[in-house]
Amino acid sequence: MEKYKRDDAHNPERAEEIISTDSSQNKSHTPAEILTHEQASSVTNYFEGEDDIKTIIDVIRLSERGNKKLFIRGGIAGAGLLMFFLLLDIAFQWSATGTTIYDFMFPPAIKITSVPAGAKVYLNEQLQMGETPITVDKIQPGIYKLKLTLDKYNPIVKSLLIPSKGDIKILGEQSRRGNQPYNFKFKTSLELTSTPPDAQVFINNIKYGLNTPCSITWEIGEICAIELKKAGFKDLTGFSLDTENMIEEIDDRRIWKFEIEENPTVRYKLNGLFGKHITFNSKPSNAEIYLDDHPKAIGKTGQSTKIFLTALPHKLVIKKKRYNSKTIKLNVNESTPEEIFITLTRPVKFFAYDATNGKDKDLRAMVTSLKRNGKTVMKKRRTPFKINLQNENYTAVFSKDGYRDIFVKIAKNDEAVVAKLEPSEGQFSVVILDDELNLPISDVEIRFKSLDDPDNSTVVLNITDSEGTSNGGLRPGLYLIQTRKDGYAYQEKSILIKTSDLNLIELNLKKL
Repeated sequence: MEKYKRDDAHNPERAEEIISTDSSQNKSHTPAEILTHEQASSVTNYFEGEDDIKTIIDVIRLSERGNKKLFIRGGIAGAGLLMFFLLLDIAFQWSATGTTIYDFMFPPAIKITSVPAGAKVYLNEQLQMGETPITVDKIQPGIYKLKLTLDKYNPIVKSLLIPSKGDIKILGEQSRRGNQPYNFKFKTSLELTSTPPDAQVFINNIKYGLNTPCSITWEIGEICAIELKKAGFKDLTGFSLDTENMIEEIDDRRIWKFEIEENPTVRYKLNGLFGKHITFNSKPSNAEIYLDDHPKAIGKTGQSTKIFLTALPHKLVIKKKRYNSKTIKLNVNESTPEEIFITLTRPVKFFAYDATNGKDKDLRAMVTSLKRNGKTVMKKRRTPFKINLQNENYTAVFSKDGYRDIFVKIAKNDEAVVAKLEPSEGQFSVVILDDELNLPISDVEIRFKSLDDPDNSTVVLNITDSEGTSNGGLRPGLYLIQTRKDGYAYQEKSILIKTSDLNLIELNLKKL
């Protein structure tokens, strides 16, 4: 190598030339190649000469070679360690990868899995070690009875053929190669009914061959979605069953009744309740609807609200303030209409009072006619009484002897009807005769006192004329007639005054 003077070390351009010349002898780049002009100047200023710079370059080269060897040795060691753990995994089958490689290298006689897992395996009634998933090795050639049992499920029984050469065969199952397992699924039953019965059954959107009631055998692990259809009703949807986890999904539990039985085996029971959406209207409207003794109303009438009722007997109570509650027993079926109208009635009391005395004492008048829209709905009932009327206008006729008939209008919201009857008079003619002579007696004072109304004052009538006669009119009813005449004995008599005919009254007085 060319020698340089020490003074050249203080020349930056010369230092770069030295580094470049030395580096050209080695094709691999060293850290010196990436020194900038300023860094090279710093190096030349720090070291005293060319020998120092060469020493640094040699150190860098040796360090680079050592790192490469260390990296190679580490990679070889890591690969060896990984291979060691892989061999252990294959030997002890810790992971699925290890099991797969082991089964590929050393194929088992048979590998069995089941749904659900955890089943016991028998060969010719001999219990094998472990539970599914299970691997059975070293089976002698022959025909075996393979049985899987799991608590609460019916056993699975198959015929197993182990040939001296060739693949293992299980009757009814496709052959497996290598480490492919035989997977057996236990079965369960679903007893399916509907109300009403004879509904079409669809399983996973495929029509089943039988109508309800029926029984379905289903493999564990398969999702079972049920749909029922029947003419005249809304289709029943929204039910699926995860048989592996024994979990049901039900959108509306009003229409699906589901239960699980586990004694002695697992089986499911499902009943679909068909129903209809029914609109209830009433007169008057806005009446509350109560269903099957539920304490809260489920809706109101006349609001275009459809109420879903299952195909069962139901009791509905329609309530509205000031009206009688109405109970409806409804058995929903194919012919049940989609709209039902209810007429509510209100209790109305009927009274008849005398219009002249201002007292609220009922006259026991007769309601001879009660009409709605021109049609008679009741005849002849005596006051006071109470009757249930619809939310309509009515008319009534009140009648009583001694009173004029009265026509009364009854409005929709009336809770009581009070008829004020005006009295009418019955005509009478009184004749007073001498008891011995049988001749008329004039100037006899006649008084009438009402026996129907003891509080009523005495009525004084005219004095008899020369023919012993006195004529007049009185309200119909029972009276006590009294006569007074000087020289004659006092006399009284009960008489009934009627309005239909002239009331003739004849009295005989005795002389004192």
